[in-house]
Amino acid sequence: MRRECNDLFSSNPAVRSHQHSTEIYHTSQLYGESISMEELSDQMKAYDLCVAVSVTSPDSRSSSLAMLDTSHLNRDNLNQGYVKLEKGNGGTMVVSFTKGSKPLTRDLHYVSSIDYHVETYKAM
Repeated sequence: MRRECNDLFSSNPAVRSHQHSTEIYHTSQLYGESISMEELSDQMKAYDLCVAVSVTSPDSRSSSLAMLDTSHLNRDNLNQGYVKLEKGNGGTMVVSFTKGSKPLTRDLHYVSSIDYHVETYKAM
């Protein structure tokens, strides 16, 4: 799977932005259509797996990890276009999906981006 879905398992450098009181690290490279979320969900169910979604800060001093499991890949979340993986006080991973671009993949969903949102301001 790692060989066939290299785009999902390779490092994807982030670009940082700020929106309101949130610092966001956006994936800077596009993901391909190597495996749909529907296919991935079937494989995860069959082998009782989950997918680690991680981010490492640009200075490599800290990292954060969230787990994506089959409960996140339900029809509602896929049709909504994203799923949020809460990290407690550490932030939120947002995995976004888009429908396939080819005739045979138009009803399937693929990862389009993975962004990490960090609250930079806490109200007192």
